[in-house]
Parts: sequence; structure tokens; C-alpha cells
Amino acid sequence: MRKIKGFTLIEMIIVMLITGIIVSSAAMMLSAGFTNYFTGVKVTALSNQATLAMTRMSKELQQASSFSAINASSVTFTTTGGLTISYNWSTPILTRTGTSAQTLSNQMTSFSLSYYQSNFSATATLTAVQAVTINMTLSNGNETVPLINTVFLNNM
Repeated sequence: MRKIKGFTLIEMIIVMLITGIIVSSAAMMLSAGFTNYFTGVKVTALSNQATLAMTRMSKELQQASSFSAINASSVTFTTTGGLTISYNWSTPILTRTGTSAQTLSNQMTSFSLSYYQSNFSATATLTAVQAVTINMTLSNGNETVPLINTVFLNNM
């Protein structure tokens, strides 16, 4: 009697099952990797936008020589160079107006300004402002980036 060499049906089924398990595990790892990558891209874009807005506001507020209007969602001030600058937040847009209007962020879900005197008590008096706390949160889907900074005014 002659034996034919080859794979049995059971061996083929076992190989297919093991291959399926390995492929599905690899697919889940790749899926998680892609999800994390795209989440990272969103967070990086939000973080860059938030950092740009915060840095610009902070640097310009440090140069404020007088305030024209202050409230929780907007501020208008004049710099030592004589330029009048306004920052205004209307959900979800933060706008800077100087020589022209610029949108600093279109994904800002919360924004607040707090004003303090030299002894760090809150104030609403234009001439008493010595520090400004900027609190902002940007969001894109489920991703959020919060930032907070207190700016001490150089020229007040």
C-alpha cells in the first residue's frame, strides 16, 4: 500500500484557526495604534493653537499701559507703543483686534479673564489692574486642552 504525503483536513483547519487568531490580534494592535496616532494629531493641533493664543495674549498684556474695558470674556487695552488691542471670546471663537481682526482660535469651548490688584484681590477697576489670569480650554471631539496663565503687567 502506498501512502500519499500531504496535510489532513484537521491540520488545515488548525492552521487556519491559528492564522486567524494571529491576524485578528495584529489587526487590533494596528487599529489601536492608528486611533492613538489620530488622537495625538488632534491634541497636538489643539495644543499648538492654545499655546499660540496664550503666548500672544500674555506678551501683549504684559505691555499694557492702560485698560479701556475689562470683563470675563473680553479685554481692551492700550500698549506702551500706543496700539489699542482687544481680545473678545464668543463661543467658540477668540478674536484679536488691533490694526486688523484676527481669529486666534475657532475651537475654544471656555475662556475667562480674571483681574487682580497688586495684593491679588479681584478688581473691576480699570486703573487698579496689576495682573490678569487667562483661563482657556480648547476642544475637538473628545479631546480637550486646558491652559491657564497669570500675566503680571509691566507698565501699570
